Amino acid sequence: MFCKNCGGVENIAHLLYECNDSSFVWQKLSSIFGFKIAWKHIVIGFYENSDTNDSMNTLISFVALKIYKYKMKCRLDNISSTNDSLYNSVKMSLNTYQYIVENSYENIQTHKLFKKAYKIM
Repeated sequence: MFCKNCGGVENIAHLLYECNDSSFVWQKLSSIFGFKIAWKHIVIGFYENSDTNDSMNTLISFVALKIYKYKMKCRLDNISSTNDSLYNSVKMSLNTYQYIVENSYENIQTHKLFKKAYKIM
């Protein structure tokens, strides 16, 4: 199957990371946190045990899920995903999740990380 957005071979790596609109979101997050988020971070995360790594893994998993869900919605609605539409969808979801984290999550590091990602995006 080929990607309707860019014509590349569509597999899970392409869908979540390599496609133009997905990579746009990851580039934005990478610039916010000062390191390149690679495919391996999406697949296995950071495995050294720390609050920061746990929070970063939560954030990356959340963004990957939102990318997947948005792209599947576009497919079902027969519309194309764009850099801006995907980015705005992820940003709105981060805002909602950041609010939930702020009001209920015990890990203060996760709260700070989501707040930073939303404010800068």
